[in-house]
Amino acid sequence: STNTHETSIRTVLYSAHCNRKQGAKLLKLFDTLETAETNSNMTTQQQERKKDDLTEGYIKTAAHSYVSRASNICGARYVEMKGKSIIYRNTIVRGDFGVPIRIGRYVSIGNGTILRPSYAVTAAPSPPVTKAASAGSSRKPNKGGTSSRRSSGSNKNDTSSTAIATYLPLGIGNHSQIGRNCIIEAAAVGACVIIGNDVVLSKRCILKDCVYVEDNTVVPMDMVIPPFSIVRGCPARIVGELPESATVDFVDMAVQRYNSFVTKGEEEEKEQVC
Repeated sequence: STNTHETSIRTVLYSAHCNRKQGAKLLKLFDTLETAETNSNMTTQQQERKKDDLTEGYIKTAAHSYVSRASNICGARYVEMKGKSIIYRNTIVRGDFGVPIRIGRYVSIGNGTILRPSYAVTAAPSPPVTKAASAGSSRKPNKGGTSSRRSSGSNKNDTSSTAIATYLPLGIGNHSQIGRNCIIEAAAVGACVIIGNDVVLSKRCILKDCVYVEDNTVVPMDMVIPPFSIVRGCPARIVGELPESATVDFVDMAVQRYNSFVTKGEEEEKEQVC
């Protein structure tokens, strides 16, 4: 510290019996140390202030993920983030349906995107008719003195059923990127998947690993997209194939995107909003 250096140097000056030449050198050294320490403190404060400004408006989780304060995470206990992922502003994650939404590592979810689980409708058969229910019919005497049986409304041949909607978990693999203003209701999004802007992934569709979905694409319900596919159109269709090196490229892009956000968060935020 500055006080420690000052005390040491003053002691040496006193013991030097006012040697002007030696004293001048020591005073110059003292000034140099004091200036260096001041600059070091200023640099540290500036770096901390800059880091706070870069991530302003974001919550940093224990796993080093960044979640925008302007996003809406419904049912947060059902939303799992493995770490080092980014959820940008105005994003809505619907975890309030009671099924898990799992987000892998180095995942980026763009501004204004909606993540909600899909559901499957199944038919639940009506309960079987028991003897007690069939015996619950009532009899009324007719005018002629005979009795007529009134059915309770149950029929052994009744095949009516009730539709039940079951919500399905939603998983997003590692190193995937989702663009702006997308609606994601897929059953699964694999690893190393890049989804453009204004894309709709309809209910229960599945994207395998290493898939590229172009902007303004609408993937229909229950569609399964194989690995290394390039998808385009409304409805979506496979228009090309990615090279095998795309897996490594997409991983590098995801890591670089995260590091760029941490070091230049404000610029990344402007790119997501524009």
